[in-house]
Amino acid sequence: MAYNMFAIYDKVTSIPKTNVTKRGYGYHAVAPDLRGYVGYDRGANIGWHLSLFRPDRVKGFVALGVPYFPRSPTDKTVETIRKIYGDGNHVYQFQEPGRAERAFARYDFSTVMKKFLLITRTHFIAAPSGMEIIDFLPTPSVLPSWITEEELVVFADKFQESGFTGAFNYYRAMDLNWELLAPWQGSKITVPTKFIAGDKDVGFQSGTKDFVEGDRVLFLTSKWLY
Repeated sequence: MAYNMFAIYDKVTSIPKTNVTKRGYGYHAVAPDLRGYVGYDRGANIGWHLSLFRPDRVKGFVALGVPYFPRSPTDKTVETIRKIYGDGNHVYQFQEPGRAERAFARYDFSTVMKKFLLITRTHFIAAPSGMEIIDFLPTPSVLPSWITEEELVVFADKFQESGFTGAFNYYRAMDLNWELLAPWQGSKITVPTKFIAGDKDVGFQSGTKDFVEGDRVLFLTSKWLY
């Protein structure tokens, strides 16, 4: 029996600063590049939608940490998030071109990595009124056992080469995705799928089971997935 393993080239961190538009980060632009894989976080979102768009090309999919969020028939994604979590959430703050770039530029790349990669909050993060999310997030003084300073530097160096605009454009494309997903309104994921989440992950209490056919959703009591 033969197996294929796919290594995904990360568009978010690799596109040069001078060639970045949010349209290039929509699900329709990214998902067709893939054939099937294990996806975590942003990669899980792409995998969910690859499975939705082209179930004929997916043998199976494993999503880690991030559940499937079906399209609202009436409300765009960013405004829905803003109504629930306010103007201080990262999704809303990342919408205005240049705003997050300026805020992040106040920190070195290693500090930004520590602030975001080492988050242990179990709820959706929102900064107080008038504060940028990057300023609100604490900088851990001690690294957890699962990552080293050298490994953090790898991530920091990658973003130092590309900048953060590509990562922000993933969020800036959310409303574009909402518009383009209209033909799949109400559709379910039909390919063999496993969703794995720790019991401290935001997605643990999601309604993913309602939108994936069959008994294919697995939850683990492992706190967070890293």
